[in-house]
Amino acid sequence: IDRVHKKLKEWVKQSLEVNPAYKLAIKGDVTTKYPRVKNLFEGLRDIDFLKFWLITSQEKSESTN
Repeated sequence: IDRVHKKLKEWVKQSLEVNPAYKLAIKGDVTTKYPRVKNLFEGLRDIDFLKFWLITSQEKSESTN
């Protein structure tokens, strides 16, 4: 897991300690690479965070143009 995913994992874990009802939304588009998503999901699974929203698009997002 890369540095960014490790930081996100720590952030989610700390957020859950403060608020057990914490919710997370993950956004991706057609340019998002599957291995990155898989690593993120595995990292969240490692900390037992199994419920989140996944927001996807078949088009390239405006922020990546």
